[in-house]
Amino acid sequence: MLNESNVSIFLDLLRIKFDNSTASARSIYHESKDENVKRAIAVSCALELIKSEITGCEISNLEYLLDKLPHFTDIIQKSLDVKDDKS
Repeated sequence: MLNESNVSIFLDLLRIKFDNSTASARSIYHESKDENVKRAIAVSCALELIKSEITGCEISNLEYLLDKLPHFTDIIQKSLDVKDDKS
C-alpha cells in the first residue's frame, strides 16, 4: 500500500518539478536523453513498489515479485513515456 513515505520516495526518484504558470510537470526521467538513466529510474520505482508489498510477506512471494521486476519496470517505463501529440 502506498503511503506518504512512498510518495516522497517517488518524488525523489523522479524529481518532479511543477511549473504553476504552465500547469506542467517535468522530471529527471523526462529530461534525460540517456536510456540507461531512464531504465534505472523505472527499476528504482518498481523496487519501491515491491518493497511496499513485502512487509510481512513470505519468501516465495518476494521471489515471485523479484522475478517480475523486469515486467514491472517495463510497465512503469511505458507509463512514464510521454507521446508528443502533433495532430
